[in-house]
Amino acid sequence: MNAHESVQGLGGQYPNDPMKDQIVKDNAVVVCTEGRLILEFTFDDLMRIKSWHFATRQHRELVSRSLIAMQMSLHME
Repeated sequence: MNAHESVQGLGGQYPNDPMKDQIVKDNAVVVCTEGRLILEFTFDDLMRIKSWHFATRQHRELVSRSLIAMQMSLHME
């Protein structure tokens, strides 16, 4: 970091509110994550992200029943 650059943290209006995200994989698995995203920006004209950290509080993986049934039938054979 040079003398003209400093780091500033980003906090929302409600810093304790969790960030929620949902990722869909192949329309059969949905991954839901809940956690806290912390961003640090450089304090310059571009406001570039200097670092980031996502702390996961919990996650859920939702698998469709049709996928489970298909895998169960393969194991039964």
